[in-house]
Amino acid sequence: MANFLKLNKSYLGPEVLSNGSFEGYGPELVTNGDFSSGLSGWAGNDPAAELSIVNDKIRVTNGDGTAAGFTSINGAPTLSVVSGKTYEIKYESFQGTSSNAQSQLFLGTTFNTGDVLGGTKFQTNGIHSYIFTATATQDLYLLIKNGTALSGEYMEFDNVSVKQTGIVELVSNGNFTAIADGTAVTSVSSQWQFSNLSSANIESNILECVSSATNQFAYLQLDVSVGTEYRLKVDSVTGDLADNSIRTASYGAVDVTSG
Repeated sequence: MANFLKLNKSYLGPEVLSNGSFEGYGPELVTNGDFSSGLSGWAGNDPAAELSIVNDKIRVTNGDGTAAGFTSINGAPTLSVVSGKTYEIKYESFQGTSSNAQSQLFLGTTFNTGDVLGGTKFQTNGIHSYIFTATATQDLYLLIKNGTALSGEYMEFDNVSVKQTGIVELVSNGNFTAIADGTAVTSVSSQWQFSNLSSANIESNILECVSSATNQFAYLQLDVSVGTEYRLKVDSVTGDLADNSIRTASYGAVDVTSG
């Protein structure tokens, strides 16, 4: 007679693993990143900026038209990182009434001092992420900025997250930060090349490729190892795009039209 196990009842209890899905991320370091507790843990840096909670999002309103508003993640206590460890910052931004505003990540050793994230700026709505490796073990202040806004204009932010990650970034300055407009992508990093394009330059921290015919492209070349899992992430793709606009050499075409 064959042995068998019969189960006629199942029980679902509380999750006992901090990372049962094995995503490669540590626990959440941000308290009240979804603003469900109002402004708890957050503070305004610019006295002229007004902070408010609207529909469970934090709204940063520029008060005088001359200085940008800041919000602080865990202003007290500060957010602690460990030297040599890699972290991912993620948040969602909403343009609000600011036609020319930008959201900017900011990490410094004191409130509004220093900029170890290289002036990373995002001028589009949506979910933004940034991966960095800490260079020192210390408590750090992390800010999100509503920059270049006119008086009375606002931006909103939601779902702010900071987690330690096992991910190792292979792309050098994939956010194209602190790069002068008009700089060829090949000058940003030796990882980038392009073929037959009219131009492949950085404009407003975005890689802009101009083509005049088919089979003209820019490409990123990286060394990979057999048996290792990799994640390709592109924040946004816009323009006059056909099918198969993004392609990976090892795995074939990725059909992209926008997004």
